[in-house]
Amino acid sequence: MLRARVQILCTMCGKDDFRGPKNPAPKDLMLCTGCGMHLTYGELEADAVARAKRLRENREAGRGFSRR
Repeated sequence: MLRARVQILCTMCGKDDFRGPKNPAPKDLMLCTGCGMHLTYGELEADAVARAKRLRENREAGRGFSRR
């Protein structure tokens, strides 16, 4: 079974390249190298979790349908 991976992406530009601590805590500030936006790691993590939930819901909604 394949598992989808959801990357942590900038909520403004969608890039996945950040500068910040090596092992960030939720309150640590991260700098997006794409657009320069400052976001906390907690905000980025919450967005990634929300996207993963949407992906899972969409995948589960598609069950039962044949892809032929």
